[in-house]
Amino acid sequence: MYFKKTTLIALSLLLSACQEVANPTSGSAALESGDYCYRNIFTNGDTIDMEELLISVDGKAAKGTYNWLPQFKDQRKGSIEGTVSEQTITATYNFNQEGQSQSVDLTIALTDKDTTVEGGAPELGLNRTLNKVEC
Repeated sequence: MYFKKTTLIALSLLLSACQEVANPTSGSAALESGDYCYRNIFTNGDTIDMEELLISVDGKAAKGTYNWLPQFKDQRKGSIEGTVSEQTITATYNFNQEGQSQSVDLTIALTDKDTTVEGGAPELGLNRTLNKVEC
């Protein structure tokens, strides 16, 4: 009887330990170095508008582009440069739109499925969620 109880306790502890292993793709894991691509495409008849975020991570550094590309309007194109902390990038976004250059701070939270961009004045329309795509 004693042997059965200790075996049961040991198996329970072993199973508990296995369940506590961290998932490397969970929200708390650090981003791996590499390329990350996100895009939304909007169609209205023959009109196609696109927004995209392309980021390269190298250790704690991140660089890339964030563009809004409407088919018949002024486009917004710019570069991002920042630092990585776990699944979040804190970056400066330098962009041109309607003939003007601007710079704003952004926070970019990446997941396995999408990314959320936040920052800048609301009228700039930078706060978006974009879907992950193959690079």
